[in-house]
Formats: sequence, structure tokens, C-alpha cells
Amino acid sequence: MPQFTWTGRDARQDVRTGIIEAASAREAALALSSMDVQPEVILPFPPQPAPAGQRAAWLQRRRRVRPADVQEMAVQARALLRSGVAKERIFTVLSSSATHPELAEALQRMGAQVQEGTPLWEAMADHPQIFDAFGIALLRQAEADDRAADGFRHLELHQDFTSTMRARIVDAGSRPVELAVMLAAALALGLLGLVPAARASFLAGTPQLPWLTQGLLDASQSLTAWAPWLLLWAGALSGVGLVLRFVPGPFAGLRRRWDGLRLREPLSGTAMRLAATAQLAGCLALGQRAGLPLAQNLELAARLQDNEQLRASTQVLEALVRQGASLGDAFGVESWLGAQTRQRLHDAQAAGQLDEALADLTRVYRGLAETAWERLDRRYRLAMAAGTAAIALPVALGLLLPLFG
Repeated sequence: MPQFTWTGRDARQDVRTGIIEAASAREAALALSSMDVQPEVILPFPPQPAPAGQRAAWLQRRRRVRPADVQEMAVQARALLRSGVAKERIFTVLSSSATHPELAEALQRMGAQVQEGTPLWEAMADHPQIFDAFGIALLRQAEADDRAADGFRHLELHQDFTSTMRARIVDAGSRPVELAVMLAAALALGLLGLVPAARASFLAGTPQLPWLTQGLLDASQSLTAWAPWLLLWAGALSGVGLVLRFVPGPFAGLRRRWDGLRLREPLSGTAMRLAATAQLAGCLALGQRAGLPLAQNLELAARLQDNEQLRASTQVLEALVRQGASLGDAFGVESWLGAQTRQRLHDAQAAGQLDEALADLTRVYRGLAETAWERLDRRYRLAMAAGTAAIALPVALGLLLPLFG
């Protein structure tokens, strides 16, 4: 029979924990209620094996721990702490319910460390592939203030908001590439597939072809001859892109200039810039609310920026703040945000209300980013339809003209 680990309160409101056998979580809750225990958290123990067998378990292990996995863990950890479970035990309980093997193993090691006296945030810092520096700093500050449950709440909000904004940025940045690939595929299909097939079937015996048809035949022959070189160039460009992406050291300046061009790209640049600004403002607002120093907050927020141009700009903001400048004035030096917004940040910081101003800024820029993303989606669809028509119509007309000539 399945087992469940539970946390609840007895008739005297004392916190109790244990393991119970039951057919389901609902049956476990009923059994605990019959023992005058009000259950608050009921989790499977131990985690069930993957139903698809060893291959599914291997694929699960190969998948990276997602922000959603960490977010779910943070929700459960906060619930356990608020229920009175000692922090030395929460990771033991959480590891039993984690569905990702890597996360479960990390939680087990973290539980052992915490039981030996290691702070929560330090145990998390040993797993940088799962927890980023910003989330660790949030929990470190909360633990220093004896508010570990609030720290996990901040971690939950951070994972949710950052992953949402990053998904928007990645989606916006991929649209120009998708558009280019789809139009190139349509052009190749027409010139390398349809035109040669038509030439072999009904154009071979035609004495004189219309200029449009003859142009399509010439273009098809040229593309066929140059196809290996074009594929080689495409592969080289893809390799350069991968190097800029994953080997930033010697090419940091080149990648920064490239990322700057991406922010000015007419199709998706605006949506990327607004989403990145919303992400920055959201991180700063959460960090200020958690009690992080502003300069440290900017340093950690810079690490979360995937765009090197914006990361460098955020690092400039950090340097200016460390020199004594207000956040609004620092944004002015980088020509980031409007004058009215910068003045509001300056006044809010002077009044000790910077977290509220940053929260408002986050809501504004998130709304602007959503609007820009919707506009990008419409432009993408329009560009795709127009580009496909610009390719398909001449090909269709050029192949049909000889039939009616």
C-alpha cells in the first residue's frame, strides 16, 4: 500500500509529522482526521518510479531541472515551514516528493548539510545548476532576518516571474530566425522542387518560354549549383552563433555588439527590450522587498540578463549606485527609461519607497511587453504570409504561363 509523509496539528495545536499508509492522499487525510489530527501537508513517500520504465527514468534525468520544479519545491517548503516543521527536516520531506531525480538527490544532500548546521542558503549554493545566485541571495537575506518561510515565497515569485519573462524574450528573439528559415524553405521548395519537376514534365519541349518562366529556370539552375556553398555558409553562420552564445570569453565584445543589434531589430527588438526591462524591474522590486542592498541587487540582476548589451548596462548602473548615485540618476546616465520615470525612482528612493516604485514600474513594463509581443505576433504572421505569397505567386505564375501560351 502507498505511503505518505504528513504534517499536521493535533487537538492541542502541536505540530506533528509522520508517515502513514493509505490508498490515496484523501484516504490518508481521513485516517489522520479520525486520529484527531488536522493534516496540513500530505506528500507521497517515497516518490513513485517512472511508469514507462528505465528509458523514461533516463530521459527524466537527462532533462534539466526547470524553474517550475524549483518553484513547486519553494511552495512546498514554505508550507512546511509555516506548518511548524523544523528547517532541518523540510528537505528530507521535499526530497521524497520531488519528481526530478537530480532535484531529489540535491534536496537529500541539502537536508544532510542543514542537519549538520549548514545554513539553508549555503546548502543551496552548492547546487548552482539548480538555484541561481539571485534566489540564493533572497533566501540568505530572509534567513538572516529569521524569515525563512518568506525567503521561499520570494524564491517562488522569482522563479515564476523570471521564467515567464525569459520565455517571452526567447520567443521574441526566435521570430526573425523562424521567419528567415521558413521563407528560405519555401524558396528552396519552389526553385529546387517544383521548377525542376515542371521542367522535366512539360517545359522541356516548349520552344519559347515566357521571360518569367525562363527566369525561374535560370534561378533554379543557379541555386542548384550554389546550394552546397550556401549550406556551407549557413553552417558557418550557425557555428559562429553557437560560439558567441556559449564561448563568451574572447568574443564578449562581438557578442555585446550583436546583442545590441538584436535590440534594435525592427521585428522583435522592441518586444525583447521591454520584456528585459520588465525582468530587471521585477528583480529589483523583489530584491528591495526582501531587503537586499541596492548595489548587490543590481549585481545579481545583471547576471540574469541573457542579452550582453543589457547586462553591461546593468553593470554600469551597479557601478554608479556604488559611487553614490540614485537609481533614477543611474538610469539617466545609461539613457534607460523616460525622464519622468527616472525622476519618480529618484523621489521614491529618497522617500524610502523604492520597492513600491519598482513594483509599479514592473507592472507597467510587463503590460507594455505583452502589448509589444502581441504586436510582434501579428507582424510575424503578416510577414510570413507576405513573404510566402511573394515566393509562391511568381513560381505559380511562371509555371502556369506556358500552359496557356
